[in-house]
Amino acid sequence: MTVAQSAKQMYSRKKELKWLVKSLNDGKKIPHYSIDDAVLYYQTGEYDVPRLYIPDDEYLKNRVICESHDSGSAGHPGFYKTYLVVRQKFYWSKMMKCFQRYVYTCEMCQRNKARQTKPPGLLRSLDVPRDRWVDISMDFIISLPETENGYNVVMVIVDRLTKRAKFIATRTTDDTAEIATDFIKTMSRIMTCQRPLCLAETPSHIQAMASNYYLRGVVNPAQNDWDDYLHLAEIAYNRRVHSTIRMSPFEADLGYVPYMPDDVASDPEFHKLEKSAQEFLLRQ
Repeated sequence: MTVAQSAKQMYSRKKELKWLVKSLNDGKKIPHYSIDDAVLYYQTGEYDVPRLYIPDDEYLKNRVICESHDSGSAGHPGFYKTYLVVRQKFYWSKMMKCFQRYVYTCEMCQRNKARQTKPPGLLRSLDVPRDRWVDISMDFIISLPETENGYNVVMVIVDRLTKRAKFIATRTTDDTAEIATDFIKTMSRIMTCQRPLCLAETPSHIQAMASNYYLRGVVNPAQNDWDDYLHLAEIAYNRRVHSTIRMSPFEADLGYVPYMPDDVASDPEFHKLEKSAQEFLLRQ
């Protein structure tokens, strides 16, 4: 059962929501609220996107947060980054407190994340690149447990303008030519035309980037299957809002954030599909 279907069932159990649904179905205009296929939506302003209204139920709220924090494509981000993702699709009162409580008590986060503090000294920003994928940073996360495929290094490539990252599994035994080949193959898939590249000094945040923390939470006890989850770590990193550009790297580079299963389930158009089509989309 999707979040929207669960919410729809709970509307009838809450007296005020039951009245709200009835009033909207009768054609009454209530500020900020609308209804579509018996599902309530909340709209902050005239030009904002309607968000699915979640009733006051702890289980359902935690389920929504879990799908955007604990899932394979989420990667256990901090409470504010999780909040920024969820608030685009869902609404309930006092959302921020719920996210703080959930993330600060997440066992996986407590075990696998180091405390983040600002480095000493005066930080100087590099010049802003003139275009996407013209000025990039590259670094390596080394000394990882060797996987069954022989990988023990992650090569991290970051576009300095959009902050979009690419994670590539490599080996310490790879020579310069092999590393260059992996790099060129990756960049050729990203860029649609030939353009000059400038390798800038790698930002310090790459060393503490999502893949390292993310992989700790999903690998098996032997830690020899992290390369199977590297593509999900990349998605999780690129879907999060970046503090510098105030949007996600996907949005900055592609102009949109790719849909994930939880996005599809909260879309008003989803509920107009046949049941078999809904089940197919949720399996993707």
